Amino acid sequence: MFWMGLLILLLSSTALEWTRLYRYDTFLPGQAGGMLGYTMGQFALNWLGDAGSGLICVILVVLGAAMVFGFSWAIWPSASAAASMAWYRAVAPSARRPRTRPKASARPASARKWCSRSAPRARKTIRSR
Repeated sequence: MFWMGLLILLLSSTALEWTRLYRYDTFLPGQAGGMLGYTMGQFALNWLGDAGSGLICVILVVLGAAMVFGFSWAIWPSASAAASMAWYRAVAPSARRPRTRPKASARPASARKWCSRSAPRARKTIRSR
């Protein structure tokens, strides 16, 4: 598993370097990605195109790194979901209770009078301009 992951990581990273860092070829003694990147990069560009080769190479770099370093990407989503749920339960306990809206008649009488009086005045001032 380690050697296969290392091979995938090496091939995909050199191909990714060759396809993306071609503008720095004048500053380098050879090509970006070396001979292996030149070979794999041309193959990836011919078969997958510009966007497809970049996407596949990035996916292969991530998978190869997981194989080489021996970790699973499946652990991260479950661990982050558990941590966020624990934070949510600790910080926002009132968010779990359903909220009830007060009825319109439950508003104070002063608020109802103010709303009913201010609306016609605003309409008159807008029409007079």
